[in-house]
Amino acid sequence: MTHFGRGSPPSDHARDPYTTLRTLARQCACHLLADGRHWLITEPSSVTALVHHEALSLPAHNVFVDQSQTYLEQVVPWLRRFMSTTHVNVLQAMTARLMDQRLDQLARVDETDLIFDFAGWVPTALMCRLLGLEEADLPIVQRLVNAIQGHYDLSSSLGTADVPGAEAFLRQLVARRIKAPSNEEAAPLLEGLLELWRRYPSLTIESLVDTCTKLLTAGTATVTGALGNLLDDLFQGQESPNPEDLMAAVATPLDQIRTCETVVRLHTPVLVLKRDVHLAFNWDGHRFETGQRLLLVVPTVVAGPRRLLHALAKDTASQADEPNETASIRKNLAFGYGDHYCLGAPLARLQISQVLQRAPRLLAKWRRDGETIWRPAWLLHEPLHLPLISTETPSCN
Repeated sequence: MTHFGRGSPPSDHARDPYTTLRTLARQCACHLLADGRHWLITEPSSVTALVHHEALSLPAHNVFVDQSQTYLEQVVPWLRRFMSTTHVNVLQAMTARLMDQRLDQLARVDETDLIFDFAGWVPTALMCRLLGLEEADLPIVQRLVNAIQGHYDLSSSLGTADVPGAEAFLRQLVARRIKAPSNEEAAPLLEGLLELWRRYPSLTIESLVDTCTKLLTAGTATVTGALGNLLDDLFQGQESPNPEDLMAAVATPLDQIRTCETVVRLHTPVLVLKRDVHLAFNWDGHRFETGQRLLLVVPTVVAGPRRLLHALAKDTASQADEPNETASIRKNLAFGYGDHYCLGAPLARLQISQVLQRAPRLLAKWRRDGETIWRPAWLLHEPLHLPLISTETPSCN
C-alpha cells in the first residue's frame, strides 16, 4: 500500500509535499491511486518520456478549445511573440506601474494578506488590463480565478472537479468586453487577438472567448502561485540568522536575473502534469487504460524542498540525490523550461523580476504576522494566505 492508498494525503502534506513525493519515488515508479482511475508517476525518466506520449493528451480544461490548423499556426505563435518579444516593453511598464500602484495602496494599511492583496492581485490586474476589462471587474475576476484554483484542493477528488459557475461567469464577462469598443493602447492583447480573428474568418467568436478566458484563469493562476512561493521565501529569509544573504540575492540586476531563474527552475507551484489516456497501452509493467489519468510528478519536485536561499547558495541540480534528468534544461519540466514550456512563462519571469526589484521595499515595510497558510492541495504547492503586519509606527492622525 502506498502513502495514497486510502485516499488523499494528510492535510500537512500541503505545507511540505516534497517529503511524501520523494518517498513515493523511491518506492515505485508508478502508483495506482485508491480511486482506480489516477496513476501517480514519480520516476523522472518515465515522466519526461510520457509527457508527449502519443496515447496521452492534455485534459480538455488545460488546452485551448480551438485546435484547428489556423489557430495552432497563427494564434498560438502570435501569443508567444506577444509575451516574449513584441510587447515586452509594454508589459514591463504596465507591470511596474501596477505593482507600484498596489504597494502605494498597501502602504496606507497596517496589516495585509500578501497573497490575495498582492501576489494574486497583480497578475489578475495585469491580464484584465491587457484584455480591456474594467477596473471595477477586477475584484470579482480575482475571486473567480481563486475559486477555479480551488478545484485542486484535497477535498475535490484529485482536482478533477469542475467549476462551471465561475467559468461561465468569466466567459460572459469576456464576451461582453469583446463587443465593446477599445484600442490597442488600452487593451493590446485583446486588440491583437481581434485583429487575428478579423484576418482569419475560420476562427470563431467562441474560440476567442475561450482563449481570453483561459488567459485570465490559467494565465494568472500559475503566476500567482510562483509569486506566492517567492514572497513566502523572502519573508522566511527575513527571519533567518543571516538576512543579509537574502538581500545579496536581489542586490544587482544580475543577481535578480539569477534569482528569478532559480525560482522558475526549482520553485514552481505546479507539482504534477496531468495527462489523459485516450488509447490503452503498457508501460514499465503497468497497463494504462483508456479514460484513466496520469499525474506526472515534475522531476525537480522529488529532489526535496526548495528554499530559495539554499538553492541560491548551492546549485542543487548537482547534488548526489538529484535525478540526472533535472540537470538538463531540455528535460526540466518546470513551467518555464524544456518540453513543458508554458505560454505564459515570459510573463511570469517578468513579474517575478519586478517583485525582486521591490523586495527591499516589501521587507522594510512588512513582517510576518503568523504562519503561512498553504493551499490544501497536492497537485499544486502555493500559499493561500501570507499574513503580514506593518513594521512602521502607526500614525497618530
